[in-house]
Amino acid sequence: MELRLIPYYDTRYKSIAWNPDYNMVCAEWKDFAKSDEFKESISKQIELLKNKKSEKLLLDARNFKGIGPKDQEWAEAHHIPALVEEGLKKLAIIASQNIFGKVSLNNLLDKANHTQAKVRLFATDIEAMAWLMAK
Repeated sequence: MELRLIPYYDTRYKSIAWNPDYNMVCAEWKDFAKSDEFKESISKQIELLKNKKSEKLLLDARNFKGIGPKDQEWAEAHHIPALVEEGLKKLAIIASQNIFGKVSLNNLLDKANHTQAKVRLFATDIEAMAWLMAK
């Protein structure tokens, strides 16, 4: 599914854009990110969600390589709560193909399922978009 995207943040490891048609933040992991890169990209994701008052996030994590234990703790303690605080209602994640990425995402998914946001893991972008657009 081809979306109209307005670029916001683009590095060798992650791109973040806004889709004005659905008022949705779209992020794509492209490669492994070091700890400081990981945290910066998460901050940019939250910043765009806040600036656009978006309630939806599409995260393409097919190339996500996972994160270390300290970054995992940080993400669980700060990333998910900050997204919800900024108004996130639905987060669709396209699953990682990497075993370490899958473990990291499943841990974040467990944490996110205890918040007000609806979070689901999908195999394809078409499934993820259909769920995000459903009422």
